[in-house]
Amino acid sequence: MELSTEKNYQKALEDLAFFRDKMVELHQTKELTGEELTDLGSFVNTIVVHITDGNDVEKEATSIMGGTVYETESERLRRVGREEGDELCLIRMVCRKLKKGKSIEQIADELEEEEARIQVLCDVARDFAPEYDERKILAAVMQMESV
Repeated sequence: MELSTEKNYQKALEDLAFFRDKMVELHQTKELTGEELTDLGSFVNTIVVHITDGNDVEKEATSIMGGTVYETESERLRRVGREEGDELCLIRMVCRKLKKGKSIEQIADELEEEEARIQVLCDVARDFAPEYDERKILAAVMQMESV
């Protein structure tokens, strides 16, 4: 369908609004999870962006579906999980090296990380010595970084 005429443009927007309402209805009747609802809305927005290719229709069409989203909720959650896993792995290695009495410079060199980053992790980790609970350290680092 071409969106070049006002009639086609309005029909496309009406169809998007209808689709959105049906998705919400399916969510309310528990036939779609919240994550599925978010993902479907994101997929529709991605399709709209590709069809409209940045023209004036894009903003209005994607706003009907809840705004432009290029990353689905499930993709975002997986990305965040991977990032936290990477951070937890680094914290685990830093803690092992702290237990061995290594300096910040040695740890940074051995892990090929910036000294400033290792300094922050060591400062936080020392608050949890001698057990070095890695998950508590991760939570403290994340809270510190969100401030």
